[in-house]
Amino acid sequence: DTPFEEGSEGEAFIEVSKTWGYVIPLPYIPNDPENALHRGSVVKRLRIAGLDIRKSLSRDRDELFILVHASDQLLRENAERMKLELPLKPDFGGGYFKFTAADEAKFENWVWTTAVKQHIVRFIIQSPTGANIPITQWKAQNKINQCFPLHTKEEVEQLDQEMIRTFRPWNTPLHLLRRYFGEKIALYFAFLQHYLKWLFAPAFVGLAVFIVVLTTEKHISDVTICLFSIFITIWATLFAKFWLRRNAVLAHRWNMRDFVREEQELPTYEGPLEVGFNSPLGFIPLDESKYPNTKAKHYPEDARCKKYLMSTPLFGGIISVVIIGTVAIMIFRNINVYFSAFSGIINGVFIVIFNQLYNNLAIWLTNWENHRTETAWENALVVKKFSFQFVNSYISLYYIAFVKDHLSDCLEDDCVYELGYQLAFIFLLQIFWGQFQEIGLPYLIARIKIRMEDSATVRQSGEVKPIKSIEYQAKLTPFEGTLLDDYNEMMIQFGYVTFFSSAFPLAPLAAFLNNIFEVRVDGIKYLRGTQRPHYQGAENIGNWQTVMDFMSLGSVITNCAVMYWTVRVWEGTTIVFIEHATLLLKLALIYFIPGSLTCIVFCVIVIYYCLFVCFVGLFVCFFLLISEVNLERGLSADSYLFESKRLYPFGKEKTEKIQTK
Repeated sequence: DTPFEEGSEGEAFIEVSKTWGYVIPLPYIPNDPENALHRGSVVKRLRIAGLDIRKSLSRDRDELFILVHASDQLLRENAERMKLELPLKPDFGGGYFKFTAADEAKFENWVWTTAVKQHIVRFIIQSPTGANIPITQWKAQNKINQCFPLHTKEEVEQLDQEMIRTFRPWNTPLHLLRRYFGEKIALYFAFLQHYLKWLFAPAFVGLAVFIVVLTTEKHISDVTICLFSIFITIWATLFAKFWLRRNAVLAHRWNMRDFVREEQELPTYEGPLEVGFNSPLGFIPLDESKYPNTKAKHYPEDARCKKYLMSTPLFGGIISVVIIGTVAIMIFRNINVYFSAFSGIINGVFIVIFNQLYNNLAIWLTNWENHRTETAWENALVVKKFSFQFVNSYISLYYIAFVKDHLSDCLEDDCVYELGYQLAFIFLLQIFWGQFQEIGLPYLIARIKIRMEDSATVRQSGEVKPIKSIEYQAKLTPFEGTLLDDYNEMMIQFGYVTFFSSAFPLAPLAAFLNNIFEVRVDGIKYLRGTQRPHYQGAENIGNWQTVMDFMSLGSVITNCAVMYWTVRVWEGTTIVFIEHATLLLKLALIYFIPGSLTCIVFCVIVIYYCLFVCFVGLFVCFFLLISEVNLERGLSADSYLFESKRLYPFGKEKTEKIQTK
């Protein structure tokens, strides 16, 4: 083991120079020959690969931090080995081309961002031609504690100024996010920005509908709610399809078209060695007589299907528990008057707790299914988590909308009112819990770790030593390489907006206000609340696009069912006609939107014109309905004047005095 090479220590959050791009914390056990041999092996591997290192001990001397740096020449050599595509200067044709050290002058200078450099350094650390350190496997075997890139002070301050201190949530600096984090996280912020912009229209319309519902009679408000439901279903389709176009533009601009991520096998993947190789299409068998040495792990799909069949009853049992618990809360609400006032809050807490409990079970089941790559593992986890959270988040709303009226009375004999009351509590509670989970919880965990280490240093040396920036970043929550929780939160929120906003028209407005702060909260989380994510490219948002299309289709069915069973303003034949017409309109939009830009502009003009006509018709219907109600009550203007003159020929006050005398 080589001597320690201590650098300057700082107490600030980010004081490490951008020269040191990566840090590898190792377990440090004094006077342990095996541990010392392992530390020396890691250092030797890094130095043989041509990397510069600096070593530093933690305050309580239980961890060794190895800071890693690559020279410019080493970065360019490995960029060529990686076949990294970088942008050319306009004088040489522009566009993207594979980097070569001989043609370095032809490429843009700004491409050598810290994210690109750290991406190359990670490649050198893992590559068999470099340090040959299998990061994922060694972390699973506790040979290394972590391996993460360091935050850089200048870029964090620039992003902090552009995203957090400056109030411009609808104008997120995607180019800076891409340069600092990579395309995958930048694409998430692009989706959040697109969602925020599109929420403005339903938020404004929902506020207008809410005012109409408060100030008019029930029949008029029911018609208004039904028209708002139709508007929401069309809006959901337009939002999903225009995001596809926005995604395609960004993928082309960032050179992520046909992006295929080269993935290593997960350390938990098990299977017998067979002659052949693994590919994105699956396992490809080879002739053993021709390729006897080409072997790879292969886990049969039929064995995995058996695990799917075994895990399905467990999943169904948990779903049944959630349904029974939710129905029990709804039934007990009707029995106990005091309980009914807090049932919405209790149901919201019930949802949050079960989401957290099931999260750990879903991860265990996904690991048990033995997936080979991180993408396959993540896709399987998406299906499990979203399916459960879909039921857990919406079951109480479906119960109130379609079942409760047949079993017991709704609050104030109005199921639409109770549905809106329940949605408001659940929606707002999940908003507050989501913000705490993203900012407050990681901060508390980091502070607890630091306090525990402070106590350890006091026991060792009798004083609290100042924490180094590297050590502070190591205490932050690691980024696991997936944005599953962030996308899942947005999709559940999207369901609240599109499924049941007819009962709570302020749901789009609440989502709009929440997402204004969500952009800043997520910025704080990734810049200061977690370790810096390593670079990841992405062409699209993956399976979440399928989830969004499913939610868009479900919004049509749910809203039409609410209009028929809950609001009951129109007959069944009318509702079926509206449902078929809305689905046909969705299909027409899906067919036309991927076409040319001229076609899209035409469609947008037609759609906005139709919406304008709908709202003009809404106000016309409003005045006609008021007139109809007045006529039914016999209180038209002429009859009212005639009746007044007949009853009070001398005026109301004078006639009453005469009658009294």
